[in-house]
Amino acid sequence: MERRTRRSLVPGVNGLEDRSLQTVISPVAFGRSTTAADVVSNDTSVGSPSPSAFLDPATLTPRGLAQAKFSAVIVGGPFKVRSAVFNSQLADLTFIGRVSSNQFLHGTLVMHVETPNSPTGITAGGASLRDRSVAATGTSLGIDLGGNATNSAGPNQQVPTILDAKGRPIQLGFNVDTNTSGGSYAGSIGQGVITIAYRNNGTASLRFTGYVLRNGVTDITSYTLSKFS
Repeated sequence: MERRTRRSLVPGVNGLEDRSLQTVISPVAFGRSTTAADVVSNDTSVGSPSPSAFLDPATLTPRGLAQAKFSAVIVGGPFKVRSAVFNSQLADLTFIGRVSSNQFLHGTLVMHVETPNSPTGITAGGASLRDRSVAATGTSLGIDLGGNATNSAGPNQQVPTILDAKGRPIQLGFNVDTNTSGGSYAGSIGQGVITIAYRNNGTASLRFTGYVLRNGVTDITSYTLSKFS
């Protein structure tokens, strides 16, 4: 009987393959032609907001309009006014609450808005609307608000910010933030308006209206083979 020769195995580490992955999915990647009217270059430097390009409703078909129309309502959610973080700010407002939307069954909102300490200052902030459906784990819509929403009314055009007599925002424009959106909202584009009504009991009601178009491939739970039969 022949005796087998044992091989000595020397542990080692194999190097990883260098790959540059696409982090933001552009409309071109999904076959939609783009024009200067619906795509605006964004400042993506560290520390800067990254709002999406303006989504021109005139470029959408009836099907596209139906998919892109976005509305969300928060009724009687608590809000709190805190002291400012930066010298240029007057106050920091935080809103939380349950979200009802036409694009997901139920969700939650966390929103921060910083108001300026001078009439010429900028009111700005950000928010996250999280889809709490079991099948949509990790899905959240990140948005930039006010002065950060550079394309909320058109290419390089903003929805006017309106403050009440107490200096609190009652109208803000918003853009989808491509950096903070995830799940089925990864790579989405859109914009709209937020209106806020305050109550004396420390709660507020918020309404989001506008357009948010998802790329259609990051939510695999929304498709079944039966839809193609």
